[in-house]
Amino acid sequence: GQKEIVYEDISKEISELEERIKQKENRIAELYTEIQDFKNQLKRFEDEYNARVGRLYIELDRIELEIRRYRLRINLAKERLKEKRKEGKKEKISEEEIQNDEEVVKEKTKDYEERINEMEEEVSESEKQYEEYKKEEEEEREKKIDPQKEEKIKKIFWDLVKKYHPDRAPTEEKKKEYHEIMAKINEAYRKKDIDTLLYWANKKEEEEKMEKETLYEKLERLRKKDEELSKIIERLEKELNSLKRSQTAQLMKKVKEYKEKGIDYLQQLSDDLKKKIEEKRKELNQLIEEYNRIINPQTQEKRNKKGKNKKKKIY
Repeated sequence: GQKEIVYEDISKEISELEERIKQKENRIAELYTEIQDFKNQLKRFEDEYNARVGRLYIELDRIELEIRRYRLRINLAKERLKEKRKEGKKEKISEEEIQNDEEVVKEKTKDYEERINEMEEEVSESEKQYEEYKKEEEEEREKKIDPQKEEKIKKIFWDLVKKYHPDRAPTEEKKKEYHEIMAKINEAYRKKDIDTLLYWANKKEEEEKMEKETLYEKLERLRKKDEELSKIIERLEKELNSLKRSQTAQLMKKVKEYKEKGIDYLQQLSDDLKKKIEEKRKELNQLIEEYNRIINPQTQEKRNKKGKNKKKKIY
């Protein structure tokens, strides 16, 4: 009789745990799906942003780089002329001195140039990805996926998240394996590839059938699982909130709000950058002229004489 009571108590706790675990797994799947969808939205937005605006920032940064370099060249040239005046030498900068100064300029701006090159690589990659997204969107519009199929895909994905999420792995080795599997599952979900999703669903179902355990082992496993799921939910909620508070998410939200008002905010940013680029180009041209006046004073004198002659002819 006592054994039957204990058995009933254990069975009751197992049932309660299973129900609670089911609810938590649903919440995890919901959170993970939302996180994955949001990450996909952010990635697509970043690629569009880089394709439409990022390239202009690169152009602006390259002009800024040249402005820095010409300011350095001017300062170095002025220092050389100052030293020559002190020593009573001819106030002309030689080609060799110009080359030496150029090495200094390149060294001082090397890190800044490397950062620009890295950014340019990212932008180029985003431009390619953005073109792929546009192509995929066009294909999706032509396909017009059945809403029932869409719902089925989401359901399969949810179930797979419950089973293959890395936090569910019993060992570090399995965790690594689950990471790789989830990458494939996420890609299949993004592409709405139901066949691949079904493959992983069937595979996991077969694995689970092979597992055997005693009642006491099951109880212990479920207790531990219940605690782990609570921690996973807490972590995923933090991750989702962090994503939503990110600068990219805030900008994406702003772009959507402007779009609802019929305004293309990214185009506005693009237009503003183009104006800034033109202003910086003018600044750069002025610095180039100033530098040329310093290193080629004779050329400047000839220009001044020509200007005076023209004025004489006018009068």
